[in-house]
Amino acid sequence: FNLTDKELDDLVAFLKYASEINSAKWPPNIEG
Repeated sequence: FNLTDKELDDLVAFLKYASEINSAKWPPNIEG
């Protein structure tokens, strides 16, 4: 990848956000 520092910061922030969603058990499983 050829990203600027700004783009890298945005990517890291997105991945951190996504991992926080996953750790919050989202989406809920079928069994509820």
